[in-house]
Amino acid sequence: MTINKWLIHNTKSLQDKTVAITGSTGGLGKQICMHLAKLNANLLFLNRNKTKSETLKSQILENYPNIKIDLVEIDMQDTDSVKSACETLKKIDIDILILNAGALNLSRQKSSLGYDNVFQVNFISPYFLTKQLLPQLTQKKDSKIVAVGSIAHKYATLNEKDVDYTNETNGQKVYGNSKRFLMYSLYELFKKETKLKLSVVHPGITQTNITSNYPKILQPIIKLSMKLIYSSPKKAALSIINGIFTNTEHSTWIGPKFKNIWGYPKKSNLKSCSPEESQKIYSIAENIYKSMTKKQSKSAKTNQNNK
Repeated sequence: MTINKWLIHNTKSLQDKTVAITGSTGGLGKQICMHLAKLNANLLFLNRNKTKSETLKSQILENYPNIKIDLVEIDMQDTDSVKSACETLKKIDIDILILNAGALNLSRQKSSLGYDNVFQVNFISPYFLTKQLLPQLTQKKDSKIVAVGSIAHKYATLNEKDVDYTNETNGQKVYGNSKRFLMYSLYELFKKETKLKLSVVHPGITQTNITSNYPKILQPIIKLSMKLIYSSPKKAALSIINGIFTNTEHSTWIGPKFKNIWGYPKKSNLKSCSPEESQKIYSIAENIYKSMTKKQSKSAKTNQNNK
């Protein structure tokens, strides 16, 4: 089966639907957007680099001139940027939110919230974005949140004394822990949702910009090996597209059929997290969210008083 045939048999038109996607200019994000444009979806790029967003917009409109593409700047490492973007997004009519942005080998530092920046990018910011946009998304028919997880979540388990893995030096575990938090916090959150649907998806292993922070001398070797062994971003992106049309219940996800690495998308069960750990992750997620909203409220009051 070709990618085009898979799209014909497993998707339908998204005309008049607006899809917001974080990390749209990366290797995987770009291919997701190309597939969405082919399905006639209007696109909303959520990126920190406006120049890259404008370039991608131009590239897509060359082939799909009838769709609408808008841009909202957001830096997932910066809590103020995330909060500001949320206020903008609340005024936009969105049907589907894809939480695609991810970071693996960042130069590690603490975010303004005091958490590891990999944890901030991969979990805290997308969870905050989800919670902030829930009220408006639940008002839309056939609305959906698609969260991009990772098989790396299996490499980590909850450490209540070091939730963001600040003291962990293994990059895969740090990344895996952040994805584990994102996936299982959302599974628990959506237990209570009846109108808005969730899909947790993963692309397997593919060549994307997530490897860009490796030493430059290693990047050609890494990219060549990934190109030879793993799925292309164009094919890997199909798991995310499938998530738009398929819901995932608690502890199920969508990813490559064979060994979670190769093949076309398939929904499967997960046995990587106990119910007790999942609940603890959700509780921590909610506490972090409440902390962010309290700071947001204080900031809003300060701004109002200064007027």
